Amino acid sequence: MEGSVPQNVSYRRKDHSEGLFGSAKNLIFDCRVGDGPIAGSSSYADDEVGACGATGDGDIMMRFLPCYQVVESMRLGMEPKLAAQDAIKRIARKFPDFVGAVFAINKNGLHAGACHGWTFQYSVRSPEMEDVEVFTVFP
Repeated sequence: MEGSVPQNVSYRRKDHSEGLFGSAKNLIFDCRVGDGPIAGSSSYADDEVGACGATGDGDIMMRFLPCYQVVESMRLGMEPKLAAQDAIKRIARKFPDFVGAVFAINKNGLHAGACHGWTFQYSVRSPEMEDVEVFTVFP
């Protein structure tokens, strides 16, 4: 499956940065702007809370701003796993056949992902780690 691939989150002194590479040709309707430029849709970061990246069916996901939702849920005290699951469930209730995933990291470095319609992988590397670790998230 092709989709937007968020490259998210760089921690340096607890600052966040985010980037996005989009190639979702098979998921984009004609005459529309991709979900990448829409804040909160495919990525969102707040240095007081954490960050989130998303991939999948952007035409559906951008209606829900899942990354904004995840970060705001973490601001209210949710752990990244619950915040990610909550955002995905909100979309799945309205669009049960959509395919998508989010991954989140909080300001303490705790991370998690959630997905719907496929098995999703994300990777993490921190200064304490010798190599990148890949995490698999099941629907």
